[in-house]
Amino acid sequence: MKIKLMALIFCSLLLFLPHDIAFSASVNYARVLSSGAYIYSDQALSNKIFEVPYSYYVKIEQNYSQTVKVSYNSPSGNAPVIYGYMSASDLTVTEGVPSSPFAVIKVSSGVSDVLFVDHALKSPLFNVPENEIMYFYGKVTSGDKTLCYVYYGNKLGYIDEKSLNPYVIPTNPDPLPSVDEPPETDKPTTVTPTRLGETLQIVIIVGISVISISIVYFLFRPQKNETHEETGFITDDET
Repeated sequence: MKIKLMALIFCSLLLFLPHDIAFSASVNYARVLSSGAYIYSDQALSNKIFEVPYSYYVKIEQNYSQTVKVSYNSPSGNAPVIYGYMSASDLTVTEGVPSSPFAVIKVSSGVSDVLFVDHALKSPLFNVPENEIMYFYGKVTSGDKTLCYVYYGNKLGYIDEKSLNPYVIPTNPDPLPSVDEPPETDKPTTVTPTRLGETLQIVIIVGISVISISIVYFLFRPQKNETHEETGFITDDET
């Protein structure tokens, strides 16, 4: 009975150990305020999809400690929503909903060129004629080429940037952080792991260990037999 009770208490204490949790409901978007912030197709961040243009946003889907699952583009847009993963260090958490979070813009082909499935340019889809309209998501460098990730003909793929007519990605209309360094308390919050801090984890684990040891002690401590020597009283047999 004592062993079952101890096991039940220990299992209950395990519920207080930290687990991965999602961002709070009030934090839905994160902003890219540096260059080289890529969306990847895998959580290991080994396969780039495209670089998110500076000053734009991604929508937070799930936090995985050092990486974040994100989505890019509005479900009501004319091009598909892209899902992928980003490094948490590339993102800055924002509150509320941005007015224009995504830089999905229209571009056009200046010359005829091939649209590829992959940025290694090994799997062609079809030829894109001159003066065709495409939806642009972002760019990726492959070897000596800069490729654009676009949506055209109901397909997502890569096309050489040199085959497109000149285009401009405007800076997001939302105000950028001040050039002057803000006070320490006012600095933007970087996306960080939502696990409890390592220090707090250690404190919790040590606390659980102490409680467990205490439970074991009180359940299995030896019971002292009270004798007349311990109480100090004289019994009838001694009189």
